[in-house]
Amino acid sequence: MTKAVLICGDASEHAVSPPPDWVVAKHMSFGDGEEKIKASLLTFGAAILGEMPDDERNRVLRLCFETNAAVYL
Repeated sequence: MTKAVLICGDASEHAVSPPPDWVVAKHMSFGDGEEKIKASLLTFGAAILGEMPDDERNRVLRLCFETNAAVYL
């Protein structure tokens, strides 16, 4: 089982379903800040991206690449 952090824009969690072998270990919003998101990515190594504006999604994707975290869109 892959533990992942679910990241959404402004704390919205619009029916995001992880893949069958992934489990949401932590919920975050982009508003929590990039440093906290990066720390969570380093902890869990995987992210599930929910609905968010394109610019926020691109910034989170960069953090995922920087930390070598797996991403589910």
